[in-house]
Order: sequence, then C-alpha cells, then structure tokens
Amino acid sequence: MSDPIFIDANIFIYYVTEHPQFVDSCEDLIQRMEKRKIIGITSIFVLNEVLHKMMILEVCKKYNKTMGQAIGYLKRSPEAISRLSSSKSNIEEIMNIGGLQIVEVPSHLFEKAVEISWKYGLLTTDAFHVATMKQYGIKNIATFDKDFERVEFVNVVEL
Repeated sequence: MSDPIFIDANIFIYYVTEHPQFVDSCEDLIQRMEKRKIIGITSIFVLNEVLHKMMILEVCKKYNKTMGQAIGYLKRSPEAISRLSSSKSNIEEIMNIGGLQIVEVPSHLFEKAVEISWKYGLLTTDAFHVATMKQYGIKNIATFDKDFERVEFVNVVEL
C-alpha cells in the first residue's frame, strides 16, 4: 500500500455533484480507497467545508438562487436546512467511504495554519489542511487546487 493521501474538499464535491470534467478522476480515487489500494485521509474540517458548500449548491439548484443569495436565504429561512436532503445523504455517503479515515483538527493547529497561510500565500482553509497534513505526517494531497503546489513539503497527486 502506498503512502497516505489527504483528500481535499473539492474531490468530494466534484464526486457528488458529478462535475463533468473531474467526476471520473474522483470516482477512480474513491474506488481505490474502497478497495484499500490507497489510504485516504481527510479531516473533520474538510467535511465541514464539503457540507457547507453542498448545502449552498443544493439551495441554488432547489430554489433557483445564486451562491450569494443562497447563504442569505438559509439565514432568513433556517427551517429550509432540514429540507436539504441531498446534502445530508451526500455527506453521509462520504463519511461511509470504505478506506477513508477522518482525523480531528486540534485547536493548537490554528497558529500553525496562520503561519502557513502567510508563508505560502494560502487562504486559511487550505492552510488548515496543510497544518493538518503536517500534524499527521501526510505528504500527499488529492486536489484540483493548484495553490498547494506552492508548499514544498506537499506533493499534489496527479488524478
């Protein structure tokens, strides 16, 4: 078995939304995890990001809203959250992917994420992912986000 691979949020999002350009690569990666050919690791922080984006995308589709309008809609209509059925089933499906390990993000990583953000010019969410990878000794990341290529100790896996 190969070295573990950190799975970024966009892999899961493109998988469940069946993104025309990326879905095949995402499905292949997930199948390799399920067959235990690779060790896939993600964090609870990634899953939070995925669920948040899926909820917004579902509101956009279901209620014909823009991304900006979707957030305002959910804040004004919190009861609508309980009607977001595909977001709930999609996150449950992701959490149950065979071979996927979900790790915690300790609070002490915040300071490290801030340092990483400034050093590599990463947005804070990506910096948290890098700090988490470093915490757990993970060098590889599956992502379509080229920003991770700026971090010399991170290897972006070709998909």
